[in-house]
Amino acid sequence: WLLPSLHEEVMSGIFLALLHRYNPKGYVDRVVNRFVSLLNKQAKLLSPKGVRAPLPEELLETLCIRLRNDGELLEALGHRRILRIWPRLRRKTLGTL
Repeated sequence: WLLPSLHEEVMSGIFLALLHRYNPKGYVDRVVNRFVSLLNKQAKLLSPKGVRAPLPEELLETLCIRLRNDGELLEALGHRRILRIWPRLRRKTLGTL
């Protein structure tokens, strides 16, 4: 593909839309897992070279519970416009966007 981020955006958007329509529980799990992996990637990008900086498990559990219980926040994170920045957030820190 010439535009890998566009490809990822389209494929993720289609997959999430199908999940949202036909398997709401799967949609929730997918968005929560993507968000947790994104937070871990951001922590890795922000940590010094060679130092592993995992996020505390309590924090991740609290976020997962909050996302699963807050439908509006979940919809916002899974929205197609937000999907555009997910690939960029995997490569760059929030401060450089």
